[in-house]
Amino acid sequence: RIRPSEAETMPFPTEETTPPVTKMYLAIPSGCRSSGRRSRIPYSTRPRRGVSNHHLAPLDTHPEDRGVTPTYDPTLFRGTAAFYLRGRPPYSAALPESLAREANIEGRRVLDVGCGPGTVAIDLAPYAAEVVGLDPDGEMLVEATRHAERRGVSNVRWVQGRAEDLGTLDLGGFALITFAQSFHWTDREAVAEVVYDLLEPGGTLALIGHEVRGRPQPAGPGAPPIPHEAIQALLDRTLGPERRAGQ
Repeated sequence: RIRPSEAETMPFPTEETTPPVTKMYLAIPSGCRSSGRRSRIPYSTRPRRGVSNHHLAPLDTHPEDRGVTPTYDPTLFRGTAAFYLRGRPPYSAALPESLAREANIEGRRVLDVGCGPGTVAIDLAPYAAEVVGLDPDGEMLVEATRHAERRGVSNVRWVQGRAEDLGTLDLGGFALITFAQSFHWTDREAVAEVVYDLLEPGGTLALIGHEVRGRPQPAGPGAPPIPHEAIQALLDRTLGPERRAGQ
């Protein structure tokens, strides 16, 4: 099934007053592994509890980049790791419990791909037997280790590597595999195929991201709107027009 989770339906305002709503799509693969190579990724799209279905395409949190596989640059996030936890908008507070319930991860293993400083991995740890956080950036994993220590979380381990390396890392099987604002950085079709092989029967793939487009505009506290154009102009003058995550 591929559908928005309950976390998406929470009545969060838009970015003008609070962090944007957390949108989460769950994809639970079904289909045979019988003879020969399966045809693409046989996702089931059965509705559940009256929640609307979505085709696989909406799982892409950056539709403008659809069909384009970014070239990996190991310096892309250099210098950003120390600022991630306090600088990026938080996910919905309901996300860990909702996701743990939907994916039924109690006593089971979870993999968070593109884990960064462990934001989602550490939040899911209390609900799972073990969480593995995968990220290609060593600085991110250093911050993730520190974050886990501060939170007193001991059932998370960190692995340095790319999503495209999953088939060679011998990580075992998982009840849940998450990509929190990271799937668009990958070779999506190839990575989804590998993820299918790593999921236990009935396992869940969750793609998580923020969404503000199309959300109702709340009355707000009367504060002026965020000057997005002025901020972008300042970034262009200071950092240059080329879009980069770090440095």
